[in-house]
Amino acid sequence: MARRLHAIIDSKGVKLDDIPDALKDSHSYVFFQADGVVGEDGSSSIIALNRSSSGDWLFSAETLAAIPLLESVGEEDANPVAQTASSVPVERNSPRATIRTFIEAMNATPPDMKTAVDCLDPTGQDAQAWSVTSRDLAWTLKTVMDKIKVAVLAEIPNATDRPPYIWHTGKSGNIVVARIEAEAKDDVADARFALQKGEWRFTPQTLKTLVATYRDLEDREIVTELQRAGVKERLTFRQRVERGMPKWLRAELLFLMGWQWMALAGLLLLGWLVKLIVAIVVWHLMRRRLSRSKLHIETESQRRVARSIGALATVAFWYVAVRPLGLPPALLGFFLGASKLALGVVGVLAAYRVVDIVGGHIAANRDVSVTRFDDVLIPMLQKTLRVFIVIVGLLIAAEWMGWKPTTILGAIGVGGVALAFAAQDTIGNFFGSITVLFDRPFGIGDWIVIGDAVFIVIPGVDNLVSRLKQRRDTPTEQRVNPLDLTANIVGASAA
Repeated sequence: MARRLHAIIDSKGVKLDDIPDALKDSHSYVFFQADGVVGEDGSSSIIALNRSSSGDWLFSAETLAAIPLLESVGEEDANPVAQTASSVPVERNSPRATIRTFIEAMNATPPDMKTAVDCLDPTGQDAQAWSVTSRDLAWTLKTVMDKIKVAVLAEIPNATDRPPYIWHTGKSGNIVVARIEAEAKDDVADARFALQKGEWRFTPQTLKTLVATYRDLEDREIVTELQRAGVKERLTFRQRVERGMPKWLRAELLFLMGWQWMALAGLLLLGWLVKLIVAIVVWHLMRRRLSRSKLHIETESQRRVARSIGALATVAFWYVAVRPLGLPPALLGFFLGASKLALGVVGVLAAYRVVDIVGGHIAANRDVSVTRFDDVLIPMLQKTLRVFIVIVGLLIAAEWMGWKPTTILGAIGVGGVALAFAAQDTIGNFFGSITVLFDRPFGIGDWIVIGDAVFIVIPGVDNLVSRLKQRRDTPTEQRVNPLDLTANIVGASAA
């Protein structure tokens, strides 16, 4: 508080020569009076009081309570540009504003991580890994600042246009806040990397050397004044793990520490166990469901579905588990990007195979299949759903890889128009068949006369096999006419 009060007095231009050495018949002296500004307790001045018992002059308790208000008055006076510049966020329009915003966000309950991360300059960082590394960097920066000194806002420049402000100079790196000079770009894929010209952020070099700076101060306690205010050290997952590690596990080997190599090997083993367990559970649940329904789905089809869902669970596990290991941003970004791509591919494959199981279940379930028309509609719905799954999977994977979905959809729209003109007859026949199916003029087993030609509607071979298996398990009195089934078999064989 003494440092803050000194900065306020210095900013008001108080001269020592103007202060009297002695005052007659007065026990108070006003150093400064804020015009038109009054705090909640009525204090807005810097006042010294004379203790009659000892004769000492001391700053009053009201003065200490007015320090935050006097600091805010100083900000308004020293930063007139910030009041009119609407393009630059007020929270980051000067070195003082950025440091204050960062500290207040980290000290909030719970911490406002988004606001704190917005005070960091992500230039040069891996976009895939930034969602993970940014939070760890914010916590590390807060811990380092708390171990160095109290951030006295009144001592930090509040000018909007000035050289970078160096808050701390260290052996391994400095803590610097600098103004963004480049114009904001509209074509930035990640909105978090769209920096606004004129705002102030902690520099990329500060973030690059932050881990080394923390290691230099690892054994130092938080500043006593902050400890008394209730500030405690909060470690990231990597820092907590490393504190309990022997030195040989913290030694760097091929750009990773020993314990990180061991953790990656453990994740590979755990991923294989996750796949095995999930596949077994899905397999048993599926078999139980099918056995209750008395449906016959090929065993190999069931196994493929179980393996696909197990693989999907494994990739999801790796995607989540690799994040807190504190890997280098480039390597972490590679792992996250590869995991997202694998999630898209395996997810599409799993959904593709589930469609086969669900379609077979519906086709073989007499309670669901109401008319002979469904034997034609269900296979068509299966194929349509497969195409839909592939398209959605490709769009999601493209978005995860940083491509804009709007661009892809636009290209698909242009290509669709060109395809429509080139294949008008095919598309007309497709929608004509859809109309016929929904009008239900005929079904499986019906005879159709078109001109001089006579046709019989028969199911496909795969569908016919499933119907034969269904008939085998159907009570005799509920079975279909053998003559109708024989006609279908002859027609299917001829086809």
